[in-house]
Amino acid sequence: MQSYRRIASSLLAAGMVVGLSIAASAKGNNGPCGYNVTSILNDYDTQTKPFQLQSDGLGSYVTETLKTDQVSSVIQQSCSWALNTTDSTSRGLNLTLADPASNNQPAPPFAGPQLIHGVINNVCQLNPANNSLSFGSMTSVGQTLSCPTAVSFSFSGKSYVLELDPQKWAGTSYMQVTCQGLDPTSHLCSMWTAVPDPTTSGTNGAGQVAAIGELYEPASKGKSQVALGLYYVSFSIAVHK
Repeated sequence: MQSYRRIASSLLAAGMVVGLSIAASAKGNNGPCGYNVTSILNDYDTQTKPFQLQSDGLGSYVTETLKTDQVSSVIQQSCSWALNTTDSTSRGLNLTLADPASNNQPAPPFAGPQLIHGVINNVCQLNPANNSLSFGSMTSVGQTLSCPTAVSFSFSGKSYVLELDPQKWAGTSYMQVTCQGLDPTSHLCSMWTAVPDPTTSGTNGAGQVAAIGELYEPASKGKSQVALGLYYVSFSIAVHK
């Protein structure tokens, strides 16, 4: 079985995963992290409006180690959360790119919802305001972090990243992560929710609070990075140990 780091390395070589995500994942441990989790991507809000980042409709995601069908749903050694469906034949993510947040930008690769086999990387520790904390090193119920996040995928032979990170991309926003419960042994967070950060996000065409991400083609051998514009992306995610 490929480890998550090996999978991430292969994606990085293909230009699919942004440097911030993998660099943070590979760094040393911020606490007793490095374990599998269950990740739940909700498909609809409380008014039954569809989110723009959804599940594949097959339920929650857990780490699967079948030779031909691998999913990685983990709190990494860096204490950051990652969901990887790149090597899965049965599981993926549904992404909609039909709600641009900027004018006069190129057409997206698809409108959607489109099933993609990609990676969600959340790296809270790369926001200086979080004092190096991330998912697995949060210490109290109700604690919130504003976190850089990237969705990396390929479509029709090209690599793309939708990145939420105001430090790198003007006009983008963060994901807000909230601790919902503590592990009784470690006293560190073991249950989380993740939604668009209300301070930096906007409102999409459906009236939902939505994060704003920059879609781009990452740099690869002989090719420079290509920015493709800003998109609203609404979501609601739950993660638990």
